[in-house]
Amino acid sequence: MVERLKHYNSGAVLKLREDDLLIARYFPVEPGVHQVKIILGREGRCEWARYSIRSDRPGEFKHQWYLIDQEGLEELQSSLFDLAELGQQIDFYGKDFRFEDYEESQRRALRFWHKDQEVGYGLPNSDFFRHFKIEMQVATGFASAFERVWTRLSSAGMEEGIWGHA
Repeated sequence: MVERLKHYNSGAVLKLREDDLLIARYFPVEPGVHQVKIILGREGRCEWARYSIRSDRPGEFKHQWYLIDQEGLEELQSSLFDLAELGQQIDFYGKDFRFEDYEESQRRALRFWHKDQEVGYGLPNSDFFRHFKIEMQVATGFASAFERVWTRLSSAGMEEGIWGHA
């Protein structure tokens, strides 16, 4: 296993590799924590890192490896497919807007492969869907698919039985 998340690369934009299933990042509303990054490989290996605001201090950078089970991996792949299909209906890339104007407080973001294309999505707040007159069914479906992916990722290592140590 090659470690890609290191204590000094909190600001780096990670390149999505062919053997990656997804790369995720978010900025938790938690004192002292700057961001969390997750890289999940197609085979189910998950690299997780939490960067503190003072990453130069010993113990302020947390790094772990996990292994997701086959069932969980299939659930994630299905949710990512749904997310990308709904994202295409919304056509984020065809709209003229600054995502910063609509992003949620934790600024969660996902990048992954869909039909051999790299796609990336964040979960916009409800103002975005209203402003661009996105059908409620599509907006709700997109948010639901995003949350299904995120629920699986955010529980990495925290709920016994969902992820096991690699």
